[in-house]
Amino acid sequence: MLLRPTPIPLLPRDAPASSMSLPRVKPVLKLNPAPSFFVSESVELGARFLPQPEVKRVKPSLKLDPTLSPAEHVVPKVKPALKLAPTLALFATESSEGMFLPQANEILPRVYLSDLSTAQCRKTLVSLGITHLVSVMPGSVELPYDLFARTMQVPITDMPFSDLLTHLNDTCAFIEDALKNPNARVLVHCAKGRSRSCSVVAAHLIATHGLTVAQAVEHIKERRRIAMPNIGFYNQLQEFYETTNAARRGL
Repeated sequence: MLLRPTPIPLLPRDAPASSMSLPRVKPVLKLNPAPSFFVSESVELGARFLPQPEVKRVKPSLKLDPTLSPAEHVVPKVKPALKLAPTLALFATESSEGMFLPQANEILPRVYLSDLSTAQCRKTLVSLGITHLVSVMPGSVELPYDLFARTMQVPITDMPFSDLLTHLNDTCAFIEDALKNPNARVLVHCAKGRSRSCSVVAAHLIATHGLTVAQAVEHIKERRRIAMPNIGFYNQLQEFYETTNAARRGL
């Protein structure tokens, strides 16, 4: 739409300026006033861009008896509006600090299960009297080998398709042979002391104590709560149990 300018009437040159009357032009668009938060003092000071809510100050309702001394006044206890949960013991107790320190759990007499950091802690190994070590990890593992009489490595990853089954007879034989010495103590470890090392110790329980897979895993979990073989290792333990049980019955 084209807007045509309103013609301005011309006056003689000698006409006084006060006699000139210009027409008022209405704006085409009606603009809304700018929001107040763009022109507030807080913007000029560079503090905030949005208006702040008003904070109402509540006067205390406690009335003091002028006839009593300050020591005689009893201030009522005010219950909080929200019931807050107590601080976790993890951050408050001395016992919780041990959760972050190297720790090995004794699954059977003289048979321990741990993570890698515990297996690397010389002080912990000496205090437990560890003499034999089964490391269920691939690659080169930095450990204080000078403390051990014998060591064994099972180079597998913690994946369901990793072949654990082919190593179980050897790990069971290693542990059983070590325990023939009444002074020997065996530590089985992996990265977290959860899946691989748990599976190796479970196989030892199956082979030497005749436990089922479920019984062996439950026995370990009662002593190390985080222990749990992955689904692939669990199935391989089930196959190991069936083979061992058949051999025990002479089938």
